Amino acid sequence: MRININRLVSHSNRVTAAVALRAAGLSIADIAFRLRWNATSVETYLRECYQCIGDLTQKAIAGAANLAAHAA
Repeated sequence: MRININRLVSHSNRVTAAVALRAAGLSIADIAFRLRWNATSVETYLRECYQCIGDLTQKAIAGAANLAAHAA
């Protein structure tokens, strides 16, 4: 990550959030709601790489999504 630090922008965080939530099994509608986007915009951010997210990251995001769902 440090090698490419100059290439990261705030937009990168939005893409990472969308990809991680999709990897956790959330629907397009749920992702749009959580990130406050239009549902049609979510698909633009999703990439095939969502299947390559590490197990630890995927479990952390899934846990956070479950906690938020139970709090609502």
